[in-house]
Amino acid sequence: MVLRTCPGLFVAAAQAETIEILYEQGEESGILAGDWGWLLLGFFAAFCVVIWLLRNHYTQRLAQQEELLERAQERLQDAQRIARIGSWTRNFETGESFWSREAKVVLGIDDPAKDLSHYESLVHPDDQDRVTEAIAAAYFQGGSYQCD
Repeated sequence: MVLRTCPGLFVAAAQAETIEILYEQGEESGILAGDWGWLLLGFFAAFCVVIWLLRNHYTQRLAQQEELLERAQERLQDAQRIARIGSWTRNFETGESFWSREAKVVLGIDDPAKDLSHYESLVHPDDQDRVTEAIAAAYFQGGSYQCD
């Protein structure tokens, strides 16, 4: 017999039978027994509604902030294009760099998708030491630099 070889199943079947008997006799049992169960269910439903409202609120705020950031980036690109200047950043720990579209135009690079991680090759050999020193000083002092 299956119930004798699976003791866990036998216990589960016995409990199911007990629940059925209690239900037939009209006794309230379980998580929603009495007013307390319904009260707990109401609190849980209210909690879910609050979480949903907060999620919607912050999702909407995030979308607004992303739109503001996008507009600011567009204005920066326009300003750099008008002034014929560019910008770039580099993470010296990872070696990753970002070059603005206008920086590539100023440097005469036709392909805007081209990676400029080896920017040193763009600097005139006579200026490489000065530029490298300025970058290193800015990195170690935590500031910025400017080279013409």
